[in-house]
Amino acid sequence: MNPGCKKRALVTGASGSLGRDISPRLWRAPECKLLAARRAEALKATVEEIQASGGEAVAVEMDVTDSTSTTLADY
Repeated sequence: MNPGCKKRALVTGASGSLGRDISPRLWRAPECKLLAARRAEALKATVEEIQASGGEAVAVEMDVTDSTSTTLADY
């Protein structure tokens, strides 16, 4: 994640249908994009789609319903 980012956008469930639909739409926004989901492979595919369109995003595998998962997430 770019430490100079003044704004950040967090999309949870980014590997699911709604999150996967919203995430690529954000790639033109100036915010730093952080995409979070439990399914690493599907999340990686979403990030690759954004990158292929010229955007930037960071994938973080986590379960937002598990406080240990969110605390240990590398972001």
